[in-house]
Amino acid sequence: MRADLHFHSKYSDGFFWPDELVNMAYKKGIEIVALTDHDTFEGVSDFIKATTERNIIGIPAIEIDFIDNTFGFKSELLGYFPEGDFEKTFEYISQFQILRRKIVDLSLQKAEAEFNFHDLDIVELIESKIGNNYPKFLHDKISLTKPDVFNYFVNKKVPHKFLNYQDFKNNFFNDKEFVELSFKPEFLNCIELINKDGGFAVLAHPAYQFKKDTDKILTEYNQYKEKLKKAKKMGLWGIEMHSYESIEEADSLNAIFHKMAIECDLNITFGSDFHGENSRNSRQLGCVNGNFQGFKR
Repeated sequence: MRADLHFHSKYSDGFFWPDELVNMAYKKGIEIVALTDHDTFEGVSDFIKATTERNIIGIPAIEIDFIDNTFGFKSELLGYFPEGDFEKTFEYISQFQILRRKIVDLSLQKAEAEFNFHDLDIVELIESKIGNNYPKFLHDKISLTKPDVFNYFVNKKVPHKFLNYQDFKNNFFNDKEFVELSFKPEFLNCIELINKDGGFAVLAHPAYQFKKDTDKILTEYNQYKEKLKKAKKMGLWGIEMHSYESIEEADSLNAIFHKMAIECDLNITFGSDFHGENSRNSRQLGCVNGNFQGFKR
């Protein structure tokens, strides 16, 4: 099946709503899709309704930003729930959504004090992200991120003096209060809960672990492979073939991890990591193609 199992909607950091993404996938002839918003399932019901109407296979899913003190993986975890049950995973991840919202609240307070800028409001931040013509009940369902804070400050012309988002991220959020709120879910806990829900855990964009340095990947190939084998025994189901920053780069990097997946007896998924038309040109919906074999034990 032609699949795109990794993209994002306005419920996290995408530019489109779930039904709009499904319509794009339908026009491109994609047969199976998964909405993988960051640390939230809020867009799943809209997404599944749209895939049903379009007669496309839709998989409830999530992308989890984790910490890993066991194997040292530095990536994100994709959880897929083809049976539609994700209750245990949802309960675990929900607490981190609350922390995300607290980080945004604290960010606005800090900006008011540090930059002497007092016209800041979380409702306005959310509306700058999704528009102001959507019902208020959606406000509590939107996953807020640090880039949302930065974009809001830029739009409001807050005099923060940071050169770019990376500079902002590295220097604005280093207070003790932010560090305490930035606690992330643990890799093995996520895998355990995904499996208890009957789901499938997949390691996203593995080349980012190595900053896409092919020489580094090849140098550490065997060590990384052994870690993947151990993670498989703990419940990891697959590894992702990802879009990265260009088709040529993706082809080169994915070839290495495709070989590694076979050697580790891990399954393979395909994902564009599409956020919107304003994102990297290579990351178009369905840009990473392959014959997905389905979610099977």
